[in-house]
Amino acid sequence: MIEHWSRYGFGFLVIDVVGDFGRPVSIGHAGFKYIDAWPNHWPGNYDAIELGYSVVPRARGRGYVTEAAQAVLTAAFAAFDVPSIHAKCSHDNPKSAALLLRCGMKEVEATDKARRFKIARRG
Repeated sequence: MIEHWSRYGFGFLVIDVVGDFGRPVSIGHAGFKYIDAWPNHWPGNYDAIELGYSVVPRARGRGYVTEAAQAVLTAAFAAFDVPSIHAKCSHDNPKSAALLLRCGMKEVEATDKARRFKIARRG
C-alpha cells in the first residue's frame, strides 16, 4: 500500500481512537486503492477506486469503521473526479455488507467469490 501512495498520491489512512491518558491508539485503516491494484500489478483502468477497511477484533461493533468509511467516502468524492466508488466483501462477511449499505452503497453484483457494491457521486 505504500507503493500505491507513492504512485498515485492516495491510499489507506490509519484509524486512531483516543486511548488511555489521551494517547492515540491505532485500531485499523480505511481508504482507497484503484480497483485491481495489488503488489506487482497496476490497474489498466484509472476510472474506478475501491473502498477498503479493516479493524482489529477488539474494536469491532463500536461504529468506528462506519464512521471512518463515511468520512473517507465524503473526502474521496470531494478530492477525486470519479463518477462512483466501489467496494466488495465475501459472502461470509454479512457485517461488512451491512456497513457498506449503511454508507449508502448499493449491491450491484453477487458472484460465487464476492458481493460487489457501488455508490455514485451525488449532484
